[in-house]
Amino acid sequence: MYWRITAFILFSFYSLFGQEVNPYLQIEHHLGSYQFERAKVALEELPDSLKEEQDYHSYRAQIARARGDLQEAKSAYEAWIGLDSNSLKAYLAWAQVESQVHNYPKAAKLYLSLIARDSLNPYFYKLLAYLELKRESSIGALIAFEKVLELNPKDQEAAAQLSKLYLDLEQFQLADSLLKEHLVLDSMSRPLNRLYLQSAFLQKQYPEAANRAAFSLKELGDSGLAILRMSGIANYHIQEWSIATHLLLKALDSSSDKEQILFYLGMIHIAREEHQKGQAYLKLAMQEGTSKAMAVYQLNLALSYDETAKFQKAIPLYQAVWESSQSPLMLYYLARAYDQYYADKGPAKDHYQLFLNSVGDDYYRYQDYSRKRIAELKRQEHFKAP
Repeated sequence: MYWRITAFILFSFYSLFGQEVNPYLQIEHHLGSYQFERAKVALEELPDSLKEEQDYHSYRAQIARARGDLQEAKSAYEAWIGLDSNSLKAYLAWAQVESQVHNYPKAAKLYLSLIARDSLNPYFYKLLAYLELKRESSIGALIAFEKVLELNPKDQEAAAQLSKLYLDLEQFQLADSLLKEHLVLDSMSRPLNRLYLQSAFLQKQYPEAANRAAFSLKELGDSGLAILRMSGIANYHIQEWSIATHLLLKALDSSSDKEQILFYLGMIHIAREEHQKGQAYLKLAMQEGTSKAMAVYQLNLALSYDETAKFQKAIPLYQAVWESSQSPLMLYYLARAYDQYYADKGPAKDHYQLFLNSVGDDYYRYQDYSRKRIAELKRQEHFKAP
């Protein structure tokens, strides 16, 4: 009741002195105090003559959004635009509400209406681009971000988003060119440097990736999980074992998806002929593993067992990889493991032959060994015959 008396006194005061009264003053007071229910009541008590004004529908929309009544907000924006079809503010706010309720086609239509009214405004294209990302329309987003940069070539945010889209589409030359251009403007940008590293990493340019990662870690202080992981893997590939181990162990501490990191830690130890440690890490990777890389983990663990003459452990792993991949080379590895482990050479000879029957023209060196080994096993059988 107090606020109604206050509103009446204020109205009377301004009326007595012939001043123009702001009919929305009480509503603004409630909005400023985050009293949205009171603002709604005050709005409803306004005279009908105001309900055909743009300001009325502007406040109506603002209150509705604050109260979470998005249908009411959309109705208010529609009425507002009906009174003023050129109100950019109404279009922007209405589009935001439609995007909020996942009505992306309607939001896109509203953004396109803005662009039709001002086709040289890069901000409108940026809003459309982010909407296209929400719609999972990479091409639509790419076209819109390209337009943003055409109108405003120094927009670093748009450059980063567009570069990411280029990388997703494996358009590495376009991504690198755009990133280099913007790194000239801001060489210390973390997002741009991270994308530049990602580009080198995806292209398997591991020396370059290792250098870029070192710059991000040392000069930018960017020690995020993605940086540590890519840097560790890149250093593995250039045989910087100690650096790779240090970085991957740091990544392991903060990662919830550990399988790839465990795999590379295992491969580092195997490369250093520390097979026991390497095998332990590969087993952990397999325990964590849910990805399509499981066969890779199994194969490398089997090869490590093979190299350390643990053929009994290698055989079931080779079999598992054969079943999942149907790679003829697994038949060759199985044949060799059988040959080494079992006194009965029948399974070995059979698998050498299966390999030859399956391999086609590939793996010539392995074919040559398999033929020679089959011949040798047959010769041994001949001399053993009674």
